[in-house]
Amino acid sequence: MTYAPYPTPRTDAPVVVFDFDHTLYDGDSGGHLVKWLIRRNPLRMIAALAASVVLGPMVAFLPTRRRGISGYIWIGTFGLHGRRSFDALIDQYVAIHREDVQRRLLPHALEVFREHRATGDRVVGATGAPPERARAILSFAAHEDVPVIGTAVGPRLGAVVATRHCHNDEKMRMLRERGYGEIAVAYSDSSADLPLLKAARAPVVVNPKPARVDMFRRVLPPGTPILNWGCRERGGAAAACGPAGSGSLGRVPVLEQVGELDLRKVSILACIVETAVAPLAALEPDVRLQRVDHPDQVAMAHACGTFDPVDLVVLLALDRIADIELGSSVLQRFV
Repeated sequence: MTYAPYPTPRTDAPVVVFDFDHTLYDGDSGGHLVKWLIRRNPLRMIAALAASVVLGPMVAFLPTRRRGISGYIWIGTFGLHGRRSFDALIDQYVAIHREDVQRRLLPHALEVFREHRATGDRVVGATGAPPERARAILSFAAHEDVPVIGTAVGPRLGAVVATRHCHNDEKMRMLRERGYGEIAVAYSDSSADLPLLKAARAPVVVNPKPARVDMFRRVLPPGTPILNWGCRERGGAAAACGPAGSGSLGRVPVLEQVGELDLRKVSILACIVETAVAPLAALEPDVRLQRVDHPDQVAMAHACGTFDPVDLVVLLALDRIADIELGSSVLQRFV
């Protein structure tokens, strides 16, 4: 599928930040890269195994994570002499693993990503891995021109190491340094990105670890969406898939004020809509109905500015009770 060129975002357009691993990509792409770097040579594998006694615990703890990761990258890149050589190696890795990389890109995540770009938002990727890797992978979906902020690397002792880890509070500092100070929407799976999620006006948790879901509900604003965009082993409510205008409820509308709603009326409508939609699940192959537990989430509706108030209340009622995937023919019955 091809799309028209994206509009150039205005300097004052809303900033939308996407984490990469387990948000746009199903897996730990940085870990996959480092493993490949080490497995290229048996001597590197032996060195990595021996060093894991020290490096493994360092990676496990946030204060020492950057140094632990740097140690593994050093083992995997010994013999390289600078960032350009490292970037070329990343491109080689992506080319070799092209099919696997494309398979791991999450279609629903890419659709939300595309919708934000088409709207004119300032979309930026923020990853804990080197930015060249994310750019190379995004090129498969024609998003290679999107700015990506990631872990900085540089030469040291005959290899390449991480010099600045784009992680936790440091990720926020790096975003601000690049001019992304006020964040409208942030998508991430990780508790390490809590500084980013808390800084956003509209945080969205995507594909979290199941054990972290309750924590996100406690520390983030009530009603924060906690969604699953296709990572089978991750938590979150299944998000409805589909292109813009076909009933997708996955994208957070930016700078659109829903206004105050009578929650009692919403609850009544929710019951009516639930009763009406449930039988369709057995009749229509393009309908899925799944009850979820986020009753405070009443301010989420895809592209809500395009609906009149009655339609909007119905969509909010749908979002209040369930994650529903509606084909366009079914959606027309309700809006």
